[in-house]
Amino acid sequence: MRGRMQAIVIAVVFILLSLLLPPLSVMSAAAVALVTLRKGPRDGIVILLGAGVAVGVLGQILFGSPGFVIAYALGFWLPVWIFSILLRESAQLGLTLEVALGLGLLAIIGIYLVSSDPASMWHERLQLVLQPLLKNPPQGIEIEQIEAGILAISHFMTGILVTGSIVSLVLAMLLGRWWQAVLFNPGGFRQEFLGLKSHSPVAYGILLILSLAGLSGGALGEGMQNAGILACFFYLTVGVSVLHVVISATSMSRWLLPVMYILMFFVPHVLLPVALVGFTDTWANWRGRFAAK
Repeated sequence: MRGRMQAIVIAVVFILLSLLLPPLSVMSAAAVALVTLRKGPRDGIVILLGAGVAVGVLGQILFGSPGFVIAYALGFWLPVWIFSILLRESAQLGLTLEVALGLGLLAIIGIYLVSSDPASMWHERLQLVLQPLLKNPPQGIEIEQIEAGILAISHFMTGILVTGSIVSLVLAMLLGRWWQAVLFNPGGFRQEFLGLKSHSPVAYGILLILSLAGLSGGALGEGMQNAGILACFFYLTVGVSVLHVVISATSMSRWLLPVMYILMFFVPHVLLPVALVGFTDTWANWRGRFAAK
């Protein structure tokens, strides 16, 4: 990336394309992250503001209303800019991810404070979106089964959507960090990621959340269950780092590492054990126990 204008172009092009293909928003925000990580907050905000103006102009031309496009873009760029500043200043990937985790937890708490029954809200919206499926269910599947599935998942939609948003923001920041390493610090991203750890106060806080999720009922229990979904993503990331280091220390790492990543991609059941490894590493220090041998 040669200069500010190139970064602005990348951010604008990919944020507009993400209106059709949402995953491309990660590429857009990663451009903001790269400049912020490399040059600092001031250059990052210049890219953010320049891209914001360009998006507003194009939003007016293409849609006749720039407000939505600007809000959509800033919703990705601003948090990634903040995360990138924190990572640049602290050089602690774990701390940055913990801040992202905290932001997600605040969003979940906010939703449950604003809405007395988020599950009912999501249930109504899911029924509206899935109305064609309810009218013409696939052969062999009863309408009652679909409705039961919608009802069940509606209780966890808050956690699913917030987690999805945080995942996108974190992926954008990590992609920006990886670009920075490739361009200016080869091998730096690998070293940083494989050293990822969670601080014990955060782990104790998550333990409290999981306990409340299991012991409480009503809105409190449901809210804590949704928070647990976000916590699983955080510790899944830590768990991948831990297992990569531990497996790399074995003589069979050449084929065990690909197997681990393939299983995680194709067998969802292994994700929870990996997250559990990341969670318990706070106290067990698995890397120190096995990788040092």
